[in-house]
Amino acid sequence: MHPNDSAWQAFRVSLLSPLTTGRILHEDREAYFQKLAKDSHYAPDGNTTLSVRTLRRWYQTYRKQGIEGLKKKRRSDVTINKLLLVEFFSELPSSTMYRHLRIRGATKTQLGVVREKVRCRRMSIPIRN
Repeated sequence: MHPNDSAWQAFRVSLLSPLTTGRILHEDREAYFQKLAKDSHYAPDGNTTLSVRTLRRWYQTYRKQGIEGLKKKRRSDVTINKLLLVEFFSELPSSTMYRHLRIRGATKTQLGVVREKVRCRRMSIPIRN
């Protein structure tokens, strides 16, 4: 887990706490999300605005998975390369991508990369006559 992940988790919990503690009733939830979406919030990576859809998704995740579900998830290299391709019309080689991710604490296992062997070396067995 990256050190910033717990900061994001705390940020999300703080926004949802009025709903989870019962200070805001379930039927007033949408109005609360609308209010939050209008304001700017100090997030772990700086000031940000949030969409109502994002807030709804975080709330649903919290209800299904609890606080652990609000941790920030790591992206796979495929997703990152898709974003790079759309934004900059270029991709990174997998080796470069994994090197940068490894430096930041993300491993192939954490990213869910499964690579099965395509071929394997066969041992030659001498034939006797």
